[in-house]
Amino acid sequence: MKMQGKTISVHLGVEVLTPLQCGSGEDLFKESDYVEKDKGVFVVDQVRSFNEVASGDHDKDTLLACGNQLSDLVKLAGEHYGYALPILSGGFAKMPDKIRAHLKDALFQPYIPGSALKGAISTALIAEHLRSTPDNYQSFLPKKNAKTNKPTAPQKVAAKKLLDELLGQDPKQNIFRALHVKDAMFKPEQLRLVDIRWLNLTSRADKVEALWRSLSSRKNCPKWQDADGIYAEMLVPKSTASFQLQWDEFLLSDMQWSTAKKDFLPSNFEDLKGKLNHHASYRLQQEIAFYHRYGAVKPEQECTKLLNDLNQDSDSIYIQLSWGSGWRGMTGDWMSTDLALEMRALYNLGKTNMPFPKTRRLAVLGEPKFPLGWVRLFPYSQIEQKIKQQQAEQAAHKQREIDEKQRIESLSPLGKELENLKSVPEQEWDTRLLHKLDEAQLSKADRKQIAEKIKQLMIKADKWQPDFAGSNKSKLKFKERSLKVLKFLSEL
Repeated sequence: MKMQGKTISVHLGVEVLTPLQCGSGEDLFKESDYVEKDKGVFVVDQVRSFNEVASGDHDKDTLLACGNQLSDLVKLAGEHYGYALPILSGGFAKMPDKIRAHLKDALFQPYIPGSALKGAISTALIAEHLRSTPDNYQSFLPKKNAKTNKPTAPQKVAAKKLLDELLGQDPKQNIFRALHVKDAMFKPEQLRLVDIRWLNLTSRADKVEALWRSLSSRKNCPKWQDADGIYAEMLVPKSTASFQLQWDEFLLSDMQWSTAKKDFLPSNFEDLKGKLNHHASYRLQQEIAFYHRYGAVKPEQECTKLLNDLNQDSDSIYIQLSWGSGWRGMTGDWMSTDLALEMRALYNLGKTNMPFPKTRRLAVLGEPKFPLGWVRLFPYSQIEQKIKQQQAEQAAHKQREIDEKQRIESLSPLGKELENLKSVPEQEWDTRLLHKLDEAQLSKADRKQIAEKIKQLMIKADKWQPDFAGSNKSKLKFKERSLKVLKFLSEL
């Protein structure tokens, strides 16, 4: 941790635990943004492809004959420019027509924006506060207007009065102004094409069961394979990046904050970790209970694993963010059961005999099992040394490749031929070298060196048979070769 003026900055790492997407708000389309390559998806860098075509030596007829599909441009460019998008699980019988896009910069680097991390942190802290003091805020919640029989606040701004009380009506009064979160940059190869399916609760004869929602037919299916979902490019588990978390000490120390509001935002990583992990534990327990109740075994196991990891990890923050975190994830899941029922009745949310929300989005790996958007935040020092070691190893490996290339380039023609022998089985070396003896461009010294090398190889392999007098065909062949080598040695 370091202090720069009035800002405390902590260098953190972020590890993706379950498939995560920060959506760009755009979709990618087949033959407009991506093509099929190696039975997978390849997102094309169209600017670079166009530039390659423009700088080439194609004649006008070739250019005019080019089709209007993206694959035609790729073919004309002669190479795939962009990035591959391997599928996370299995393959697809038919390439998807549309893919939900992850947020990326101009160089196709995916990232988690600081605003997404800060939003998830803020939501969790507010939820923790409200769960600990539920009776203090009843008067700020919407109610039914006795005259109009409608809610006192429209659904879209149902929480405005409550949030104004908690954070202030003016953005300058918002305690979270003191928290700054930088973007976390990842690499294109950490993106995968992920198959997302919808687990959906239905009610039949007053029995609630979990089925799979087909997005195209709008039907519920007992088998997930019969219910199509959507494809999205997402950061996959074990992807890591770094970012900065900063507290503005000046804003935190400003006398305008009441003690209650200052308590919203812990002023250091340790206290922040305690509150966020308490919230994450609550959320995971709620999800485990949901999946257990409706027999979704694999998702329950994944959430249980996350909870176990959280309980055993004393150094990290666990949090869920961005697309797929669901209604509970976006609101913080702070309402009690009774209050949630009251709000549902007020805004007519879902059927009264059904839980709310009744759907979950799950990523497929073998089968639908991963909840979306869980990450781990941890002190960057945990992986800093490992990353430095990897960078040093990569630099050393690159230098060895350069040195080896220079060494081979400095070899004589004979030396290069001897080097090429490393790519074939050793038992074939003498045969390969024997053919070189007939090449007229070799010097006498090179021929002698080759002949001596062949002799050594044949002796080592028990093929040196210049004095053989029997009838064995293999040994007679070896004798012929041995005598040929001796002839070269005697002439040189």
